[in-house]
Amino acid sequence: TNGDFLVDFGFPSNMDFSRSFTVQAIIYGVPVLGSGGFYFGKLSNATAPNLPQTTRGTFHPVIVFGFGAQLGIGRYIDKGILKAGFSITVFGIIEGTLASWHPYRIGNTGSANEVQGDYYFKLAGTFGIIGKLYGSVDFAIIKADVSLTVMVYVKIEYESFRKIPLTLSASVKVSVSVKIDLGLFSIKISLSFSASITEQLTIGSDSQAPWDGSNNLAGPVFARNKGLIESRALPLPRTLHEHGIAPRPFTLDFTQAHRLFSARQSAADKVALEITALTQFTVVAAEGAGYAGQEGALVLLFAMDAPTADGASAGDDTSFGRLCKALLPWLIGSVVPKT
Repeated sequence: TNGDFLVDFGFPSNMDFSRSFTVQAIIYGVPVLGSGGFYFGKLSNATAPNLPQTTRGTFHPVIVFGFGAQLGIGRYIDKGILKAGFSITVFGIIEGTLASWHPYRIGNTGSANEVQGDYYFKLAGTFGIIGKLYGSVDFAIIKADVSLTVMVYVKIEYESFRKIPLTLSASVKVSVSVKIDLGLFSIKISLSFSASITEQLTIGSDSQAPWDGSNNLAGPVFARNKGLIESRALPLPRTLHEHGIAPRPFTLDFTQAHRLFSARQSAADKVALEITALTQFTVVAAEGAGYAGQEGALVLLFAMDAPTADGASAGDDTSFGRLCKALLPWLIGSVVPKT
């Protein structure tokens, strides 16, 4: 492998703390609730998300990290058919990306006194208050759920050579659902309401980054440096062929092979293959679902006769053998000659 890795220990993605580690305790008679999680990884320019698109260099290694936690009062109970809970918590989530910048051209760097000239970084912080109230009762035949969520938060992002966006948002979401299972079929009634208010403002303005193209940002400063910007546009050779170390690899043109193969086979007998369709009964259900949440399903599988592992059968006389004999000339015919 290339050494990339990413570990996630219950990070609250999209401010969802239901997947995080949770601790409940009674302190001086007050039900205290806390949740948290984090992730950390080392990625590459090809696998890391949200990196600037550039043709002037690469980012490697790329370090990504995130940490989120909430603390407040709340209580969750799970008593057989009844599940209920409430919470009022303050939360904070921090995510970041740090990547070393390697330009194709030596001059395509930032100022020697600027850390962000040699590194790309992006930090995002979200802080706010969440209030939740939910309940669920499951009588097997009838199941009802109700949920109320109120959230107020502020989010700020700091990115290399970019303006700083600041977002303030408040939202409320209410949902009610009732499901009646009648055996042969089920009836589900769902009602929901959501509303949100969001205000945004920015601090500062965008500036030219070493990895930006000439069209990424507009302004008179780029017109004055047009010659320098255009000199950075072409990357250095990156393949073994361009370095003269290895010959150019051969290419395949399947449209050409299809035309040649069709012309040769137009008057010949078609290859007969015996394919068997098999069905297997299984159960489809979410992880941890009870019998009431399980549904029957059929899996369809196609199979054909093939040579045995010990070579006792006639390999080329099987459907798989005939398929290989017909496919090989078509594949060879798709090779494009070197020019």
